[in-house]
Amino acid sequence: MNALKTWWAQRAPRERTVLGAGAALVALALLWLWAVAPALQTLRSAPPRLAQLEAQLAQMRSAQAEAQGLRAQLAPSADDARRQITQITRDQLGPRAQIAWNADTAQVRFEGLPPEALARWLHAVRVQAFATPGQLQIKPAATTSAASAGEASAGASLISGSLSIGVGGTTP
Repeated sequence: MNALKTWWAQRAPRERTVLGAGAALVALALLWLWAVAPALQTLRSAPPRLAQLEAQLAQMRSAQAEAQGLRAQLAPSADDARRQITQITRDQLGPRAQIAWNADTAQVRFEGLPPEALARWLHAVRVQAFATPGQLQIKPAATTSAASAGEASAGASLISGSLSIGVGGTTP
C-alpha cells in the first residue's frame, strides 16, 4: 500500500486528476454493465413477458375447467362406484378376496392371488369406478405342505394382504 501512495505522490497534480477521472469513468462503465443495463433490460422485457405468461395461465385454467367438467361427467356416483368395485372384485378375484365397506372407503383382503391379478383388478377399479388406492399391505401367500413341488413353486409367486380404496373423491 505504501508503494501505491509513493507512486501517487510522485505524479503531477494534473496527472492525478486525469488518472482519477479515468478510474471514475471505468467504475461508472462497470456499474452500468453489471447493474444498470441488466435491470433496464429486465424492465423493458417484463411487460410483454408478463402478458404472455398471463395468456398461458388463462389457457391452462380453461383447460383445467374443461378437464374437471369432463371428469365430473364421467365419474360415477359414490353408490355406483361401490357397486362397480364390488362387482369387479367378485368377477376378477372371486372367493380369494373379501370386501368390506365403511362409508366411501373399502377394505379389500385377498389371499393367494397372483400379483398380475391384483394389478389387473386395481387398474379396473381405478379406471371404471375412479377409485383412489390407499394403503397396500402385501406378503407372500402361505403354501400348504400337501402341495406338490410344481404347485409349491407356483405358490411362491402368490400374494396375500389388504388394500384400502376410496370412492367419490375420498382418499383412504
